[in-house]
Amino acid sequence: MKSLLLVAVCLLVMTGCSQDGKNIVPSGVFQNYLPQRDWVVNYLQVNGNDRVYQFSGYRFQFVRDGLVNAIKGSETIPGNWGSVSSGSKSILFFDYGSAQVFSQLNGSWEAVEILSDQVRLERLVGSSGGKDYLTLYWY
Repeated sequence: MKSLLLVAVCLLVMTGCSQDGKNIVPSGVFQNYLPQRDWVVNYLQVNGNDRVYQFSGYRFQFVRDGLVNAIKGSETIPGNWGSVSSGSKSILFFDYGSAQVFSQLNGSWEAVEILSDQVRLERLVGSSGGKDYLTLYWY
């Protein structure tokens, strides 16, 4: 019985770590986690098209009061962000209004994986069942 319990505990511990040994950040902590550092868009696929090049050179600063700034040199594009956790799901929201390139980030993104140095997100596209993908990497 003790060995069975030990195996169960080991499996739980192993599923709480990533394969490369990086720490996984608990999923409900966007409000405390994202503002700790700057982030870059490492991957973005919208409607099946790679869009990461449009964010080249931009770093994102998340402020705890719901502001997010995209900064490239002396240019700053302001936006809003928020998050909510529901059960096992963590949702990250962006609102850049009609800012041409940045409006591609608007809407809700569900966290797929949250590691110490990156956040992988996805969102459903319409009723077709397609998905967009976004990966933020700490800068």
